[in-house]
Amino acid sequence: MDDPLAALADDLRGVASGAGSGPKYQRLVDGITRLVDAGALRSGEKLPNEIDLSARTGLSLGTVQKALRILSEQRIVDRRHGHGTFVATIDQDQRDLWYFRFLSNAGGELLPISARAIDRRIIRQRGPWHDFLAADEVIRIRRLLDVAGRFSVLSDFYIDAERFRGVLDIPMPELHRVVLRSLLNQRFNAPTYHASQRIWCDRLPEKVCRLLGLPTASFGLMSDVMGRSNRDHPISMQRIYVPPHVSPIEIRG
Repeated sequence: MDDPLAALADDLRGVASGAGSGPKYQRLVDGITRLVDAGALRSGEKLPNEIDLSARTGLSLGTVQKALRILSEQRIVDRRHGHGTFVATIDQDQRDLWYFRFLSNAGGELLPISARAIDRRIIRQRGPWHDFLAADEVIRIRRLLDVAGRFSVLSDFYIDAERFRGVLDIPMPELHRVVLRSLLNQRFNAPTYHASQRIWCDRLPEKVCRLLGLPTASFGLMSDVMGRSNRDHPISMQRIYVPPHVSPIEIRG
């Protein structure tokens, strides 16, 4: 099997001898991050130990330790005492996180949600998704989420079309119930490490009203969820449209 660190080690041996500019530890941080982003180093994969990395790259042990500490702080690697350093994985709870969870009126039990993909296409019309993802073309996966048969929520999930073009080849039925962030991690080695969200109330777009079976110009709740990967790199944007309803909402960070 090819060693993804071999070419990086060759490059860093030149850095150790004084070639190039910038801190040596940062060159190692950047190199390992590139390998993770490209999928050459996969989630859960064990890295060589500090002494081995030092010997292979020609960098001092202190430089290697500083680089691994920074990678750990950025959640790109996971350092386990007595076991070694591994490419970070995402906890299942985070991969399966619903940012909106709907509660019943009685007792506050969670209402079950089921998703159905209804459209998938490349979107060239400009929108905030292009700006956040810094992409000329984006893929939009549109899904209807049924909440316990009481009402539906619309979810538009946007990703970079160039990086994730393979999503267009996935059979539509596979996009129904899958957690899309988990899919990006499993098939493209593109984990979502954290997300932020904005929430506001406004009139829902006309097409959204039709899809949700609402009168035109109905008010509703809207939310943008911005997912980020390694080193805060934007990886996905999800816009959620919630119609008027009486079920309480639990919003998770």
